[in-house]
Amino acid sequence: ENGTGLGYSLVVEGNKIITRCSYSDGGGGQLDLKMAKGDPDSLAKLSAEELGRLTNYFEKIKFAGTNINLISIQADEITLTDITIYHDGVRTNDEIRLDIEAAMDDFLVNLSFDGVFYIESFRDRLQQVKNVVDIYVIELKRVSYFTGSPVETTITRKVSLDSGYAKIASFTPIKVEIES
Repeated sequence: ENGTGLGYSLVVEGNKIITRCSYSDGGGGQLDLKMAKGDPDSLAKLSAEELGRLTNYFEKIKFAGTNINLISIQADEITLTDITIYHDGVRTNDEIRLDIEAAMDDFLVNLSFDGVFYIESFRDRLQQVKNVVDIYVIELKRVSYFTGSPVETTITRKVSLDSGYAKIASFTPIKVEIES
């Protein structure tokens, strides 16, 4: 009404593609907008065409002199380099493994978009799995595609997600053992 509001006169639900978005100060007067589409358990980057249309839209509505950096890249990948799950033996290793995998997915789905991945919070969520008595995390790594090609770093305590969201690269390295 006063000329400063952003929005559509008519909202068409079928045209909405962005389901997660965050903003941050990119430094030097730049506004970084991270975006993803899809359901919380299957977030994905925008296609080149979608990102291009969005860029055109922001060019039309932004205030003069505003520097906006649109970021929509594939998920950061959490690599379980070395992790062992110990349980009480009441259930099988396969049953525990399935529940651990579900707990890992649940942790990442419920991590706030553009949040921080904390190893201890991750471990705490896994510790909640029925019959698990201990979690031994030796090393976790993160692969980011922020530069276009994969860059792997070791997570020492926490890591900010470059894409805004993450997935587990592979569950294969998980070792499940009965506590002795």
